[in-house]
Amino acid sequence: MTVGYEVPKPALTAAHPAGTDFRDAPLLLESRGWSSSETDCAPKVFALASLVNLAAPDPVARITYNSRGNLLIIAGDSPERARRCAQDLAGDLHVTLLTRSAPVPASYIAWSGEIVSLTGFLGEFDATIAGLNGARADAAATPARFDLVLDFSAHPLMGMRQPPQGYFHAPSDEEALDAMLEEVREYVGEFEKPKYFAYRESICAHSRSQVTGCNKCIEICSTQAIVPDGDKVKVDPHLCMGCGACATVCPSGAMSYQYPRAADRGAQMKQLINAYRHAGGADPCIVFHNGGDGRALLAAAAAAGRGLPARALPLETWHVAAVGLDLLLPAVAFGANQVAVIAAGSEDSEYLAALREQMAIGETILSALGYAGTHFALIEARDGQALQHAFAHLAPEAVPGQAGIVLERFADRGPQLLVRAPGKPGVHLEPDRPHSPNLLRPRLRQPSRLVMAERRASSSCRWASSAVADES
Repeated sequence: MTVGYEVPKPALTAAHPAGTDFRDAPLLLESRGWSSSETDCAPKVFALASLVNLAAPDPVARITYNSRGNLLIIAGDSPERARRCAQDLAGDLHVTLLTRSAPVPASYIAWSGEIVSLTGFLGEFDATIAGLNGARADAAATPARFDLVLDFSAHPLMGMRQPPQGYFHAPSDEEALDAMLEEVREYVGEFEKPKYFAYRESICAHSRSQVTGCNKCIEICSTQAIVPDGDKVKVDPHLCMGCGACATVCPSGAMSYQYPRAADRGAQMKQLINAYRHAGGADPCIVFHNGGDGRALLAAAAAAGRGLPARALPLETWHVAAVGLDLLLPAVAFGANQVAVIAAGSEDSEYLAALREQMAIGETILSALGYAGTHFALIEARDGQALQHAFAHLAPEAVPGQAGIVLERFADRGPQLLVRAPGKPGVHLEPDRPHSPNLLRPRLRQPSRLVMAERRASSSCRWASSAVADES
């Protein structure tokens, strides 16, 4: 469920009387968990409505930006387009146009020179310019600071997969460029966003004694917000866009996602599943989707009669890359039959690869417990038909049952996952030796409860969730 959803305006003409299309209105479809109007989904509707009973999570820290509207336009290979845009924006922003040729007097500041480096974010872009206004070639490059950057270079000067806020690379299409100029005008004032992550350097496995161990978070970050810093890493919260992939791939738990925290998401899942089962629902499947193209896909599919099945319980997340083992396994612990993650097209391939890896580890764990089948699914869909087809082939699988898995902590052994497996010998999953290609090695033993710990090659231990399933 999405808080603060804006209700569509009522119809203005007699051709469409109020209430005619209410059955397919997005607000109603969302309250039905993106199931089509023909689907009988009373337990799901009851479960989604019950989320209002949860206490609001504690607020997260905020990151602020301050922009005074100082815009640098880099002409690159399109000086004429850049000049037109500079003239268009000069009435609203403090514009500086940088071209390779001699500057031409205009209603904005005109410089000549070449960009040597460009770093920063909204309100604090640092540009280093060589040959500023005809300076000698052997002269030192000139530093300058701007709030916004509009780049007409053939290749973006900030080439990360997701550039920072306040940086705009001009598109070739004129209509798209005009829309971008309107967006640039809005980036003046004070802005804030959540601090999406928390970092505990004391358990970080990045490096020890100048020997590099883990670079997973650095390699997957699409904004280049994470850099090495001695034996630890350093995260620039102004560059972080909140994908959460760093927390997903972190083997030690040093990086954790905060929007929402794993415990808060766990409380949502537990409430949703318990209420669904209490209302008579069976085989619950938690469905994670983002609030952009994922939400749009679900709305369009439901309106077209291809919505989610009655057993699919949707939870909207800021970014699906934040869904890792710390959510997948607790969902099953709380009684979910399956967990599906919808990728509607905006996700990077690196994020999808990380999700598949997390799901494969989770399947290995459940399979070792005697629960074979597909319990975690990454659904890549671009339309309602593909979405409907994917869920039609996602048959319910056997799981431990409601609250069948118990998360506990032991002072001498760290976080552990206990799973009851009635009538079966326990399986103790242990880490292999360092540098072994096998992540887990099963060993049979007799107790009726089963202890399982996921450990990676770094010999550090990370656990799924701080939430604890109630013992039945």
